[in-house]
This record gives sequence, structure tokens and C-alpha cells, in this order.
Amino acid sequence: MKKTMIRRLWMFVGLFVSLALVTACAPAGKKKMDAPQKSEAKMTNSASDIINEPGLYHDKKLGVKLVWDKNTFTEKADLNSNMGEVLSVVYAQRVPSLQLSINDKTTDAGPLENAGKAFKKAYKKAMTSSKRFKLRDDKMITLSNGMKANYAMMTWKYQGSISLVTASVTVYKGDKIIQVTCTSVPASPGIEVMDGWVKAVVVDM
Repeated sequence: MKKTMIRRLWMFVGLFVSLALVTACAPAGKKKMDAPQKSEAKMTNSASDIINEPGLYHDKKLGVKLVWDKNTFTEKADLNSNMGEVLSVVYAQRVPSLQLSINDKTTDAGPLENAGKAFKKAYKKAMTSSKRFKLRDDKMITLSNGMKANYAMMTWKYQGSISLVTASVTVYKGDKIIQVTCTSVPASPGIEVMDGWVKAVVVDM
């Protein structure tokens, strides 16, 4: 019974695991990630210098790079452009999921130090049927290249019954907000693994 509920959950959870400062939602689909063909092995848009291939997203113009485990995240989810998603991938059983979002920084965006609180607030507003949103960690961190970021980790109950954990890293760069988000069920995998995935983002200084 519980396994069936979890499978159903992950048909919808892609709606909400994206930029915490944006609350509009739309359903996410899925498609199997095929082995890259020669023409797809390195999909590069010369105008924007974007590379998007299994295991790598790199926006050379903006200076954002995320390397992820293509053997874990084996399926793509349809991107929600309203939420600024540029990458959305999931494990075959929908647990866990990983998203990268890039959005314009609005005039009402608070300081980076408050990104964790805004992250929780946005989830509560969007997920009206869910409850028990608890911000377990909210702190400033330094990424591998020295860039400052906000790290947040939150637990919550999907529709009040299924426990979930969401971790995020948010970076401000110029007029952009960059966020990596990972959602899973507790201990599948452990939070230290989820942290490694979201903290893998590199934003040029």
C-alpha cells in the first residue's frame, strides 16, 4: 500500500521541486533518457553556449554548471518553463528527483541569507493539501569554487501522509537566481547524498 502511494506521488512531485521563490506549478511528464546520438552527444546552442547532455548541464554564457550521476537519474521530466526549469531528471522509481532552475531576480527578492525561509514559504503556499513543513537547516555555505550560496533542507508531508525531504542550494548571480533542488523520501538516499548533488552546482564568480 505504501509503495503504491509513493509511486503515485512521484507522478506529481515534479510539480514542486523547483525554484522556491516561484509558486506557479504545472505537471511534469517523463521520458527515458536514450544513449546520446552523435548529433545529441553535445547539444550546444551557439547563441547561448548551452550544453545539455546526460550527466551535464553547462551554461557557458551565464557561467552555471551542474554535473550529476546519469546512472542514478536515468529519466528526464518535462521542464516547467513557468518555474524556470532548465534541467529536471529523476530516478527510474521517481525517488529521488533533481532540478536546476534559473530565473530573473525580481525587485522583491530578499537577501540571499533569507532564501531558505522563502523556500519554505513558497512550498507551503503552493502545496495547500500538504502540511508539517519544517525547515531543518538554513545556512550560508561556500561552493567548491568559493561562490557564496544558501543551503536549505526541509521536511514535509505530502497530502499530510507521505514524508518527504527537500534540499536546495540557491545562488544569486547578477540579475539571476540559480537553484538546485533535490527531493526524496527520508533515508532514500541519506541527506548527505542529497547534499552532495545539490552542492555540486558551480556558478562562476
